[in-house]
Amino acid sequence: MNTTAQSIVARNATEKPSELPFALAHFTAMPNESHVDIDVVAGLFGCGKSTVWAWVKSKRLPPPRKFGRSTRWNVGSLRATLASGGQE
Repeated sequence: MNTTAQSIVARNATEKPSELPFALAHFTAMPNESHVDIDVVAGLFGCGKSTVWAWVKSKRLPPPRKFGRSTRWNVGSLRATLASGGQE
C-alpha cells in the first residue's frame, strides 16, 4: 500500500462516526419550553440545514429565536408542526 492509501486508511480509522445529537435522541422527553439548534431540526424533519432555512422562509417551519449568537427553535412549536404534518 502506498503512503497516500495508508494515510487515508489511518484517517478513516480515527474519524468518529457521525453521532446523533443528544437533543434529537431525547426529543420526546424534552419539555415544550426547551429550544434546539438547527442540527436537531434538520434531523427531525429529515432534511439538510439549507432546507430548514428555506422552510422557515416559506413558513413551513416556525421561525427560530436568537439567544445571543445562537439560533434556536422552540420544541413545542416544532411538535405542533410535526403533528400538523408540517403545514403550520
